[in-house]
Amino acid sequence: MASSASYNNTNHPSPTLSPSLNPSTSPYPGGLHDSRASSTQSLRPVESPGDNRRTLLIIYIHGFLGTETSFQSFPTHVHARLTAALAETHVVYTKIYPRYKSRKNISFARDDFSNWLQPHESSRTDVILVGHSLGGILGAEVALIPSSSPAGSNELFQHRILGLIAFDTPFLGMHPGVVGTGIASLFRTPPQPSLSPPTDPDMLSDAAPQGPTYNPRYANDIRLADRTGKLKRFWYFWNKHCGELAKATGDYVSSHLEFGGCLADYPGLKRRFNAVRALEDVDETAQPRTPDGKLMKRVRFVNYYCASTGPVKERSPSPSTGRGLLEPPTSELMETSTRGSSAGSLQPSTVSSPRLSLEEHRDGELITKDISELNIDPDPAEVTPATTVSEQVDRSSATDASLSPLDPGSAELGLLPPLPPLPAPPPEFNAGLFKEEDVVKLLRNEHDRKVRAYERAAKDRDEALKERQKLIERRQRNKLKREEMTKKQAQQQETRVQKEQKKRAATLNPEHYDKHLQAETEGKSQQGRKQKDRKFCALPPKDPASGKRDDTWIRVYFEGIDEVTAHTSMFSVSDTYAKMVADVVERVETWIAEDASTRMILAEMDP
Repeated sequence: MASSASYNNTNHPSPTLSPSLNPSTSPYPGGLHDSRASSTQSLRPVESPGDNRRTLLIIYIHGFLGTETSFQSFPTHVHARLTAALAETHVVYTKIYPRYKSRKNISFARDDFSNWLQPHESSRTDVILVGHSLGGILGAEVALIPSSSPAGSNELFQHRILGLIAFDTPFLGMHPGVVGTGIASLFRTPPQPSLSPPTDPDMLSDAAPQGPTYNPRYANDIRLADRTGKLKRFWYFWNKHCGELAKATGDYVSSHLEFGGCLADYPGLKRRFNAVRALEDVDETAQPRTPDGKLMKRVRFVNYYCASTGPVKERSPSPSTGRGLLEPPTSELMETSTRGSSAGSLQPSTVSSPRLSLEEHRDGELITKDISELNIDPDPAEVTPATTVSEQVDRSSATDASLSPLDPGSAELGLLPPLPPLPAPPPEFNAGLFKEEDVVKLLRNEHDRKVRAYERAAKDRDEALKERQKLIERRQRNKLKREEMTKKQAQQQETRVQKEQKKRAATLNPEHYDKHLQAETEGKSQQGRKQKDRKFCALPPKDPASGKRDDTWIRVYFEGIDEVTAHTSMFSVSDTYAKMVADVVERVETWIAEDASTRMILAEMDP
């Protein structure tokens, strides 16, 4: 089937459509009928806007060793919603950048993209770059290309980029945990993402084939040969480099490593990210300029990064049979026992009860007595329980109202018995009352013994009071320590709650994260400690003043999979995917509205 169309309005990109298409060469599973295929399948004529609407060009850039299908149906859903939302102000074009070779230094891919983009730009075209993984870094490289205009020009950059949307792009390098996950994946089956379907079935019902503004074929598109199958690719490589296979293999591997080597250049990563992030905060109405007089333009920025729990570890279920030694009997067992005992008390038993006997060994002779011969009262009288120590202390404290604060009537000393009162001191010895010397001597010795006994009793009582005072002080210290520990734990809990609230506020799908927190709280005693997020990207540091993460980094939460699987499953249809589509559409609408307001203010400022 041959078809051709062109968009001749000079204010909009004019896609050049292929005259002939072969369904077998389509990179999409649905062939030419897939909504992600070229828009040449639409037989509707290209409608001219007939007004002053601007053009919004959204370009999707795949990551390392990716293809045009890396974003799956995501561009389709975003395009359909933006087309309807911006119909009054913009003509929305969606373009999936053709598969490129992720080889050599990233500057080669950057220059190729820049040369490809230049013919499709105009003063009335707003360009938004969307990159996944290393595609986001490539988009940042394109946005930061210095202007090649003459010296008198005020342009700072080569391209006018409205915004950069990145998905799990490691602007600051990959997280160190990715290495361990990669090694562990060699020894276990890759986890399959358990993705729940969208709660609203109509949320993603706009995936119908799009018009000519969706992924049109441009005249300067470079289509790489699509050789499916490892055997076919190997055979092609063998035939191409049969003379120098070893050298070609080394060059092939090293060129790919060189492209991905940008992630090992941390100073370069940091400079690139700081430069792109600074453009997000530019206020164009203030017309800021660089030291060399270049006019700065705002490039809006966002990065949706994955945070996952890792594979869920299955716990062995508790056995259904066999009860624990400390586990109480079930209600069914108790009811059975109660029914059996009550029935036996109402009706005579037909089974003879066992005979109880008592055997006694006396002088080598075994004497057996029946239980009926023993004088045992079958209904013994109730025994009054013994008085507890605490009750004794309470009664003693009630009878003695003159206890000192150190005595055990106070709450500090609990169940300690009261101290006996100090005996009265013996009267002074008067030797003049007795005349006989031996009597005086005897009575003096007795008086001395009484004095020593009194002094010893007073000393013992003083030592007992000191020991009890030490106990009180020790308890007070322990009480203060417990209060301080409780206060510290409360502060730590409050800090954790605030941290979780900040993390939840930065999460795209907080309801999934709430379920994880609830499950984590219920199983905390079994897990032993809180499970941390597993991330593919290294995150920027938190603000030391507020403790918040950069608000341009949006957390996308995944449960039950590791960070590598989450990185590659971002665009699988699920409830999280639907929320991501909605958030991207809303964000683009906001960017368009902000840019329109800025242009209006700048137009009024011009003389």
